[in-house]
Amino acid sequence: MSGGRLVTCIVICGAVVACGAGNTTRSAAPTSSGAVDVLRELSRLPDGFSVRPRHSWRSPVRPADERCRTMLAAPAGHPPERGLRTHAAAALHGNRVGEGGGVSVAVYGGGHSSTAFGELSRALARCEEIVPRKGDTRLTVKRLTGERIDDIGDDVAAARLRGKLNGYPYEMRVIFVRSGTMLISVAHAGMGRLDPHRTEQLVRAVADEVPGRAE
Repeated sequence: MSGGRLVTCIVICGAVVACGAGNTTRSAAPTSSGAVDVLRELSRLPDGFSVRPRHSWRSPVRPADERCRTMLAAPAGHPPERGLRTHAAAALHGNRVGEGGGVSVAVYGGGHSSTAFGELSRALARCEEIVPRKGDTRLTVKRLTGERIDDIGDDVAAARLRGKLNGYPYEMRVIFVRSGTMLISVAHAGMGRLDPHRTEQLVRAVADEVPGRAE
């Protein structure tokens, strides 16, 4: 890689990791201090991961397709709002190239967690490609089934986004987990190829520690 491309890649990677810093979660429902505390205290994150509570992740791409925007909004701290009682979100930072993402925890009343999960699951299934209105970015979306995370919670939906971000190889995995009244949304992203085992560890760390402590 030439010196110019290396510098550009470093700038892009830094921007991807920094996404979310300083962007507090905004929603009509109040932020749960319990969920924020739990996100801060996650103890089983993959090696090299850290969490920034009270700061939500921001996707490095803004899709033209509304369904793709809905899918990426949830881990950024904007889950479906119907029946939403409380929520919290945090930005994630990993120690691999451009690695980062976000996690959102939402608690619903009146059985609305199933409705919210259904909305996000449909958006995930119908989002086929992410192509922003400008820039050299194109990510193909593939729904994942038969993954090792399928046993988590009551319902799980997952997708892999793979292609180019600003011309550089990039991958993201988006996972939604419904557990009772709670909906957990996770995005794990990085330059090049992701290690799916790290994604699994990340999702399990949140799903195992958050339910029962976040309301």
